[in-house]
Amino acid sequence: CALRPGGIKLSEPAQVAALDMLSSAYDGRLFVCPHDEISPDDKAAFAEDVGSSRGADTYGELDLIGFLDMLWRVGAKPGARFYDLGAGSGKLVAMAWLAGLHATGIELSEGRWAASQSALTELVDLVSKAALPLGGADGLPAMCESGISFLHSSFFKVDFTDADLVFVASTMFTKSMVAKIAELARWMKPGAVIVAYHGLHDLGRFGQFPELVEIGEIIERTSWCLDTCWRVHEVLHAPAESEQRPQHLRQPGDQAAKPHQ
Repeated sequence: CALRPGGIKLSEPAQVAALDMLSSAYDGRLFVCPHDEISPDDKAAFAEDVGSSRGADTYGELDLIGFLDMLWRVGAKPGARFYDLGAGSGKLVAMAWLAGLHATGIELSEGRWAASQSALTELVDLVSKAALPLGGADGLPAMCESGISFLHSSFFKVDFTDADLVFVASTMFTKSMVAKIAELARWMKPGAVIVAYHGLHDLGRFGQFPELVEIGEIIERTSWCLDTCWRVHEVLHAPAESEQRPQHLRQPGDQAAKPHQ
């Protein structure tokens, strides 16, 4: 297995159009990475979800042009299902939608999720009014109808296994958290891709996941480093027939899902 360049590749005019649209949706703060402390309620939610709120207030973002490069390098195609686990304010999800993906962000922090909802409302309004350049060499791909959503939930409780591509900025995650992600990700369809800061295949005493194989690395700029390394994994095969698929997960279409139910 190896990386498979040849995915979505926006022209420079299309990138400019997408960035201009997102800049308006995010009130001119598209390239500003927020460092606000999370609320006491958010800290309690993280502590309930993973046993501790340590590191929950540390926040960073992948560069948007770097994200588009990532989409090309992993072979993401228009119409593919994309999930951002721990989506923050939702910028990658919004860009993925403008690039033609069916995009879903999952975020436990109510404050960060609220920011994504606010930007989404503005973005949908802008898209409905603007004459976006669609199609052709310099246009944006056709956007998936109703193809963007943000869920306020723990991503451990949402069924993201229909994904073609998952991104998770697991930089501050413990190995136990990474193992819980791998445990769910191995139920994705063969050929699906997971991009994470950590390796997912061999987590020592926390678990071995032979369904996942690391196929390469991608170096992209982030808000905390010019050259952050992201590990790219592919789902090789389904778990053994004797294993039972997780039954406790909420479906992504359940917009009413709440994180503490």
